[in-house]
Amino acid sequence: HRLDEHMTDPGFNISIHVDWDNGLLFGGNIWNCGTWMDKMGSSENAKNRGVPSTPRDGAAIEIVALLFNCLRWVSTLSAENPKDFPYTGVHVPFSALGESPLLKTCSSSQSIDHTDDQQLFLVDFGSWADLILSSFEKHFWIPINPKKDQRYSVDTSHVLRRGIYRDTFGSAVPGADYCFRPNLVVAMVISPRLFITKHARYCLSQVRRLLQGPLGMRTLDPLHPNYNPNYNNDDNSSNPLLANGANYHNGPEWLWQTGFYLRALIKFFNSNTDEIISTFYDVIHKSAFRLNDYISNKSSYRGLTELTNIDGSECVFSNPTQAWSSASILALLRDIDTFVLEYDIKLP
Repeated sequence: HRLDEHMTDPGFNISIHVDWDNGLLFGGNIWNCGTWMDKMGSSENAKNRGVPSTPRDGAAIEIVALLFNCLRWVSTLSAENPKDFPYTGVHVPFSALGESPLLKTCSSSQSIDHTDDQQLFLVDFGSWADLILSSFEKHFWIPINPKKDQRYSVDTSHVLRRGIYRDTFGSAVPGADYCFRPNLVVAMVISPRLFITKHARYCLSQVRRLLQGPLGMRTLDPLHPNYNPNYNNDDNSSNPLLANGANYHNGPEWLWQTGFYLRALIKFFNSNTDEIISTFYDVIHKSAFRLNDYISNKSSYRGLTELTNIDGSECVFSNPTQAWSSASILALLRDIDTFVLEYDIKLP
């Protein structure tokens, strides 16, 4: 409990595993804050002590993207530098593979006998990455047309918003998988290959309309019943959604994801010159200008704040200058430099 004074015992007993039917990595549970959205309830008055506001258990979209990118990288390492990196994959018990597509795509020579007589199967890194690639859209895309739901792993009864990528897959919290959050833009930047371009473009238009604030990104769809955009860590009410700042990641607008959103636009809106220029001037440049104005004229630290309240209003409980808020914008500026040079865009 020195790790987390409020978390209950079940929160410390998490399980992490791969589902070899789709290659996705699952982990956490409803009593644990499994990702960066780590707000743990701490109010006795509101009876939310030990209850995570955003457990994000299951397969979180940005974790899947990180895994896919990592697998592709280590696959290249083993192919190009076998002496420095001699590993080609992971050994998996046949019993864990079930009816995995990997059994059809990998040769039988990849099976080995383990010392305890349990037969293992070598899943090479590239095949694992390919499995994730082939299953990603099915498990994360929520189609615009409900008639197409049967093509995807969609429970229509939980859908609040269409034409988006879900936040998680396989959560034990009813409906949590279908939250519209900006974590998807992080995944788009890390592993754009996972996304069908027309789906990504439509989703990004939804992000712009519904999640982008003046400076930061709304951490939850305003349509969601748990949406509360104003963070007050001193809230001593009996409302479990708000008490002691329980809404930390359920509405307040975080700045670090703004950089990823604008970088995602660069990656997916570049099919022709007119589109490129329009995207740059209408969205990226205007957003960057607002951030620069904040740094130059509003921040005593010449940095970017952690988060804001609704529509960019000041939050007194926010860290006034946070490293990853600024770092994600520095990464954006690097991408803009490449973007401007490649397409000969004239900056104002």
